[in-house]
Amino acid sequence: MNTTSTVQIKCEIAEGMFAGEFAATIHGVDGNVSLFVDEVLVSQDRRWLRVTQVGDANGHTRVLLPSEAFETGSRWVDLSNDNVRPAER
Repeated sequence: MNTTSTVQIKCEIAEGMFAGEFAATIHGVDGNVSLFVDEVLVSQDRRWLRVTQVGDANGHTRVLLPSEAFETGSRWVDLSNDNVRPAER
């Protein structure tokens, strides 16, 4: 895929440190990463996070996270295609 699109990725959501934010844990192909995210990016059922898809290959999807992950300092993460779905409108 050569174009970007908005998608939702499966994650675990917990309360954040401040009002209006959540802590998200994402299960990437190279291990788990976590970050704080704005509440508007989290689905109503608190299972999905809205991100930007930037590529895919070999059964994996590369996404750009809304902020850097604590573990890697990177905004990029590769996910299994099973953990990605089109964004809800």
